[in-house]
Amino acid sequence: MQTVPARIIVQLFTKLVIEPALYESIREQMDRHLAEQGKRLIDLVVDNGPAKSDPAEHTSLVRIARGEADGIALFSSPVRFTPKDSADVLEQHLSGPFVLLTAAELADRGLLPGGTLYPPRPGQDRTEAPGSTPDEPRPLWQAAQRAAELRAKQFSLNEIGRQLQIEGFRPPRGGQWYASSIANLLRKYAQSRQGSTMHGEQHPQ
Repeated sequence: MQTVPARIIVQLFTKLVIEPALYESIREQMDRHLAEQGKRLIDLVVDNGPAKSDPAEHTSLVRIARGEADGIALFSSPVRFTPKDSADVLEQHLSGPFVLLTAAELADRGLLPGGTLYPPRPGQDRTEAPGSTPDEPRPLWQAAQRAAELRAKQFSLNEIGRQLQIEGFRPPRGGQWYASSIANLLRKYAQSRQGSTMHGEQHPQ
């Protein structure tokens, strides 16, 4: 049985019109159910189409790529038990009543904007999430905080490096993350938690 990620987005593919009151009721039930398991519902997305051929068009995938959630649960209404021949890049992976995909699994399938398996749009760097500016990398203390979160989830140093790259974090001197640079980042993060600075940045307590 798959483990539900700690922070999850639920995406419902349907052609039905869901009234606001019903949406709030469904979201409240899901939120309560997940909270009982120690999980957190980040968002409930109702997708009425049209089909999207680019992962960057799915707000849910962009948010996961930015580290706002750890995975996604896909559903359809009406419920179907066989795969649908869909033109939507995400709905194609809904092979039954529901599918649960972690951020790592999404990256492996090339579904995270900026992921290594997904051909980027013309003019968009493969490792940059939409809306980011290459000349303005995300703060290093955020990279360290994210690395510590992933380490706590038993990610290896190399897995952390790949995930940071996907989420738009860059090493201090550019290039790519290596196990040694991740280990150094985690060490400095631990020091920053004790009041040290990291490359001139004070980690907020």
